[in-house]
Amino acid sequence: MDQPKVQLASLLRFVVSHAGQEKVRTVQKQEAVIGRSSPESPADIDLSLDTNVSRRHARIWLENGTHWVEDLGSKGGTLVNGIEIKGLGQRPLPSVGAVVEVGNTKIRVEIPADPIHSFLLLPPAKAMETSVNLEMSADLSAEKLVAPDSIAALQNLVKVLELPLQFFSAATLPDLLPLILEKTLAVIPADAGAILLNSRNNDALHLTTLVGEPTLSEPLARRAIAQTIGLAWRMNEGPRCGLYVAMQWQGRKLGVICLERKEKVFGPADLPTLIVISRFAACALDKVLAK
Repeated sequence: MDQPKVQLASLLRFVVSHAGQEKVRTVQKQEAVIGRSSPESPADIDLSLDTNVSRRHARIWLENGTHWVEDLGSKGGTLVNGIEIKGLGQRPLPSVGAVVEVGNTKIRVEIPADPIHSFLLLPPAKAMETSVNLEMSADLSAEKLVAPDSIAALQNLVKVLELPLQFFSAATLPDLLPLILEKTLAVIPADAGAILLNSRNNDALHLTTLVGEPTLSEPLARRAIAQTIGLAWRMNEGPRCGLYVAMQWQGRKLGVICLERKEKVFGPADLPTLIVISRFAACALDKVLAK
């Protein structure tokens, strides 16, 4: 099974002010290009009404937990909190009160204090849970790896035991989350998957990292987190199946790892293995979130 590409479900949020009007714009990716859209050069933040803005004027992006801005060789230049940055390359945006000026437009960049809020809210619950059969559940306290019965299983065991060192090498959420999902898929191949994180000031679930097109079920995810368990499910109609395992560390319920397959069912060792991986992931997440 070829390993699909893992991507962050980042959310950039802007308040755009022009000609006395203010609008909120959100971009569901890690980079937003500011400019005046054309068929050949679309802009994520389209300021076509401002003729003093260049086609590709500037860009704002999230990298390694920091928001950055860069003028893209515009005609009129770009100000950040009143300071010209044209010709200076990429510049970090202040974490509070960042205002970018292009042409006659001001753009306030809303950078959340909690990095979890830089990710998408989980979409509303789908009807999936009504057609799902729960085949197995396991308490996280019963974490143990199934003894390898083949060379391939032994190689997977080695991969799992290497994960703590790999996870702890990541210093930020944007670094750690894709790493967790990539390494999990290297041990337990799947067609789709995601990592959901709990908001720390309400009950919201944030979709932070995904691969493929997972059929996410909010009720199943919340059940896994609330009961601190791992779940194996299968669609009543069709071969699609999945694993949901909560991530908890020292009593803190951080989120859930979700894996799905379209056809091939998960093996009996996959749920216990994912439970162990989730414990390593939760420890690393708790460390990063504590910074």
